[in-house]
Amino acid sequence: MDIETHKIDSTQYSFSLHKSILDIEEDWKSIVPDKLFYSPKYLSFTESNTPKGMKMRYGLFHLDGKPVGTLIMQVKHISLGESLTVETNDSFSVRSRMVKGIKSGIAKTISFDTLVVGNLLLTGQYSFYFKDDSVAFYKRFELVERSLDLIKDLLAKEGIKIGSILMKDFYETNAVSKSPFRQDCTFQECKVQPDMVMAIREEWKDFEDYMSSLKSKYRVRVKRALKKAEAIERRTLSVVELTKHQQRIHALYLETALKASFNLFILPEDYFLEMKKALGDQFELVGYFLEGELIGYYTVIFDKDHVDAHFLGYDKDKNAVHQSYLNMLIDILKEGIKYGAKQIHFSRTALEIKSSIGAEPEDMVFYLRSQRQWQNKYLLPKILEIMVPEEKWEPRSPFKS
Repeated sequence: MDIETHKIDSTQYSFSLHKSILDIEEDWKSIVPDKLFYSPKYLSFTESNTPKGMKMRYGLFHLDGKPVGTLIMQVKHISLGESLTVETNDSFSVRSRMVKGIKSGIAKTISFDTLVVGNLLLTGQYSFYFKDDSVAFYKRFELVERSLDLIKDLLAKEGIKIGSILMKDFYETNAVSKSPFRQDCTFQECKVQPDMVMAIREEWKDFEDYMSSLKSKYRVRVKRALKKAEAIERRTLSVVELTKHQQRIHALYLETALKASFNLFILPEDYFLEMKKALGDQFELVGYFLEGELIGYYTVIFDKDHVDAHFLGYDKDKNAVHQSYLNMLIDILKEGIKYGAKQIHFSRTALEIKSSIGAEPEDMVFYLRSQRQWQNKYLLPKILEIMVPEEKWEPRSPFKS
């Protein structure tokens, strides 16, 4: 297939934009190593199962006529009024309710198409990848940044008018603000909640080894949680069972997801079923059953030497009795040890409880830019305040040493 490329101003590179990963599969695979979240298998699944209002796009960077870099993008229509969940709890103070009401009022006036560089469905640095690792990260970032006006013009030809650009989930070690070579970034850099990452120690051959490494009070806490969940049956669901329980799975997902103060998307009802079909043994949904009723579940994705905790859902009333959520974290840890993973990525919610089992924060930043200068100065700070609420938490140190 002939690929139409476009010169990126002030660089030696050209760029091509694509709607389907399958159209450029061979070129893509020649650049990116065998990493699941960059793979055509995973991206093709995501392309076919995007949440409402989201479209996938892919880019190839070319040098001397040869593809040398990849770019994962999503176009997402963002309506802050629809994404913001305003609590109505009567126990809130009058001032607190007023602040939330003002936030809601601001949010309802803000609606725009956003170009997302990265993947909203994942936590982690999954945006661009270049064949030549010798090129410094800030140089690769700068090339992507220079390509964005071209990408915006190409999308405009499709009838997509981009109002803002979000470059998401960069580990803080790669932050532009930390580079002595970049003083002219056109984006506003924003620190976001960290990715909670659990390093699996080599000496942990099984779960008992992990338990032995805990301080007494944390070991007691884990044992107490396990005891409260003794009546729960854990079961990895097959495609047939996922089909059978699909509505209940989605209802539990919604019950959990809608507790968040801000949601950019809602997953399709058949998301987990289709992911299982696409990824096979690399994906698991483990159901928690109590007297035959599905009261919760967690999902995990296996990739090489690490495990990613994906979405989950649980009955909040049953969680209060059986500590379902803490048990899910413990069970994911057990799976990681059994799998032989070096790391478990627990994502960026419930930071303190994840810290209590040994996960540690890896700080992250993202970049946001409006197409209008006045919005960058006056509106973006308000949008960031709404989109990135600060979670106050106390890091824990559960291990003996």
